[in-house]
Amino acid sequence: MKNTAIKGIKTKSRGRFNTITIGNKSGEEKFVGRIKNVGKSYVTFDKYSGERGEVKYHVNSVSKIS
Repeated sequence: MKNTAIKGIKTKSRGRFNTITIGNKSGEEKFVGRIKNVGKSYVTFDKYSGERGEVKYHVNSVSKIS
């Protein structure tokens, strides 16, 4: 996803939980969380499913946020 698209989703969701899909060479990973911070090349999420905590992913690895 593009950085501007992720920022747009962050302003629309206003703290709601989102389903985030991370796509990489080994497959896809889905988790429920919130967008915490959007940087130039990395996005930080608060993860609320599975192992909870703060996770950081490259912008290009984020394939879908719904």
